[in-house]
Amino acid sequence: MRGLLVLATALAITAPSAKGLAEQAPRLVDANEIKDLVRKQSGQIVLLNFWATWCPPCLVEFPEIVSLEKAYRRRGLAVISVSADSPQRVDSDLLPFLDKHRSDFPIYVMETNDVEAFMHRIDPEWNGDLPATFFIGRKGDVVIKRFGAMSREQMERALEYLFEEPEP
Repeated sequence: MRGLLVLATALAITAPSAKGLAEQAPRLVDANEIKDLVRKQSGQIVLLNFWATWCPPCLVEFPEIVSLEKAYRRRGLAVISVSADSPQRVDSDLLPFLDKHRSDFPIYVMETNDVEAFMHRIDPEWNGDLPATFFIGRKGDVVIKRFGAMSREQMERALEYLFEEPEP
């Protein structure tokens, strides 16, 4: 429940104010759009990661995901990265972090007025803990999920397991 309260507080939505949000920031997405993004990756292995710049374990994990995406992209890995940073904090917190840790995959920002409904739409078991990572097989099913930080080795084991599955 504590994770939910922290996430709810961080996601308090106000009107986006900074020009960067419209011109250069990651796109805001709701839970349905995230589901669509995953569906569009059919046939690939998808690493769907929810994180935030105010989450210390996320700050350790994000550079590892950037590195893993580069190592596995030729094998068919698609990364969908969704920040739980509040839209009004994109310019001050998220963009400087992303500038430091350049990724070759798109970054999105959660857009929701109802955090509980958002999480339930993504996964009914998700209680708001960050990072939250979902490993999705080529058929589009969540095969492995983890609420909390993962080491690079744990993420690699999950990816190797998924790449060993026969293609549909």
